[in-house]
Amino acid sequence: MDAAFESYIAISALIARYTRLVDLAAYDELGAMFEAGEITANRGGEPLRGAGAIAEFYGRTNKSYGDSGASTLHIVTNLEFEELTNASAIVRSCFVVLQQRPELPLQPIVCGRYVDRFTRGDRDWRYAVKHIEVGLVGDVSHHLNISL
Repeated sequence: MDAAFESYIAISALIARYTRLVDLAAYDELGAMFEAGEITANRGGEPLRGAGAIAEFYGRTNKSYGDSGASTLHIVTNLEFEELTNASAIVRSCFVVLQQRPELPLQPIVCGRYVDRFTRGDRDWRYAVKHIEVGLVGDVSHHLNISL
């Protein structure tokens, strides 16, 4: 298989895994994806660095509903691969987060863009930086313990 295609598949899987772990409220696993990486956002705040800090932040700021996780579904589209080399990549994408709860009808609650930077170690790709650009915000009161 072509090396560029293998990289495309591996990086796309990391992006999908990030969203799945947020939806499941599996914040320790989510944090582990950023053991050597960080998360930044256009809404300010200090960068979150390392597994522990990221797991703690998500656990504190995102609501969890037991077996239902966060009761959200992240949809990521329009992946644009930039600067894909054997050792690094930048991927821009768009996201929409849907949520439904017994007290909340199905609706989009937030939309925006990701700018993800990846590095390749000896064998695997990993996040270097996930930058979250929040654009449109709806009712996030059932999703977050903070305001956007």
